[in-house]
Amino acid sequence: MFFLYAPRFPAMAGLGALAYGLGLRHAFDADHISAIDDTTRYLLQKGKRPLAVGFFFSLGHSTIVLIMTVALVIATKTVRLAMPNLQSYGSVIGATVSGVFLWLIGILNLLVLLDILHIWRQMKRGTYHQERLEELLAQRGLIRRVLGGRLQNLINHS
Repeated sequence: MFFLYAPRFPAMAGLGALAYGLGLRHAFDADHISAIDDTTRYLLQKGKRPLAVGFFFSLGHSTIVLIMTVALVIATKTVRLAMPNLQSYGSVIGATVSGVFLWLIGILNLLVLLDILHIWRQMKRGTYHQERLEELLAQRGLIRRVLGGRLQNLINHS
């Protein structure tokens, strides 16, 4: 199947090869290995021969992945045919959310830069106190600064 589509869709061939490689790596995840190992040990304790446990595990897993892929393709085609305006709205909403997020990250980085420049200028003049620097470093980021003592209370009580 791969060789049929690779000449016509080289980008998809690359994605297919990447998906295959990631699938091979996924096969050796700890939860998969432990599921097969547990089932094998269970069957051995029951006096049965666990010859095809890995085969049937991989068959079941790949069947579910195939069914989910087919369902996703059908759902995508249904949405595309049934709601053509959803594509244009979705692209605008997606770009807007991404843009707002990037602006927010940029503004926060600018605030951090201005804070660093302010501290650097004070240190250069010799008017900055070491205790204040340690206090700022102990705040450890935006969430810690915003939540302040409430976050510390949550940490202490848990």
